[in-house]
Amino acid sequence: MEVFNYVNVDWETIEFMPGWVDFYIGNGIVLDILINMKGLEKYSFIDCLAASSLAKITHLQIPFLHINHLIENKKAVNSPKDKIDIIELEKIIATRKDMGFL
Repeated sequence: MEVFNYVNVDWETIEFMPGWVDFYIGNGIVLDILINMKGLEKYSFIDCLAASSLAKITHLQIPFLHINHLIENKKAVNSPKDKIDIIELEKIIATRKDMGFL
């Protein structure tokens, strides 16, 4: 089956290298798949999965890390880009609150 222009990939059993794996899925979108995330050591995979949001992309249901977990990770990493990301993610949370979604 072809997913994200990748052919003959067994998405359910694929093994990832420690660190991260990038998939280019078209339209300039890069999907980062992380194995371990700094700042989230107190959470199990199941904890993060339970709090995640699901999005259907092509034929797959993809869980996305909860925005609060993502912010925790970015604060722990603390790179210049992560500092900018934190500001933007906190703006998203504020907008969601203003719109009554939180």
